[in-house]
Amino acid sequence: MSNMTIAQALRRVKNLKGQIAENEQRAKSGVSYDATKVPAFRYKEAVEAMFAVQDEAVALEARIAIANATNTVLDDEQSLTMASAVRTLQELKGRISFLKGLHLRSETVKDRTNDWDDVEMKHISRVTETTFVSDLTEQVRDQQVKALQSRFEALNNVVENANHQVMV
Repeated sequence: MSNMTIAQALRRVKNLKGQIAENEQRAKSGVSYDATKVPAFRYKEAVEAMFAVQDEAVALEARIAIANATNTVLDDEQSLTMASAVRTLQELKGRISFLKGLHLRSETVKDRTNDWDDVEMKHISRVTETTFVSDLTEQVRDQQVKALQSRFEALNNVVENANHQVMV
C-alpha cells in the first residue's frame, strides 16, 4: 500500500470510511441482544475490525496530508502547495454557492393595511409602498459566478492531474 497515488489513496480512504460505518453499525447492533438470539456480528469482533480500519484510514489520511503539504502545483503561474490549492477549491465552491444563494430584489411592493383612525373614528385603509433595490444585478452576479466556476475548473484540473501523479 506504500506505492499509491493521492487519487488511489483518496479512493481507499473513502472505502475505509464505508467499512468503518459498517463495523460501527454491526458493533451497535451486537452490543446488547436477546440471549436466545445471538447476533450475526458480535460486538468485540466488530469493534476490533472498526478500530483496525480506523487506524489504517488515519495513517493513509496523514500520508495524503503530508503529500499535499510537500508537493506544489501551478495556478496561473503561481506555485501553490496542494494543501493550499485544495483549500482554495473549497473556498471557490463556497463563493459560488454564496453568490447563487443571494436573493436579488429590485421592485416596489404595495402593502395595504386597515387601521383604526381615532380622529376619523373609523377604519381607514392605507397603502404603503416599499421600494427594494439591489447592490448586485443578475447580470453581474452571473458574470462573477462564471468567472469563479472557470477558475475552479482550471485549478481543479491541475489538482486532479497532480493527484494521479503524486505518490503518498
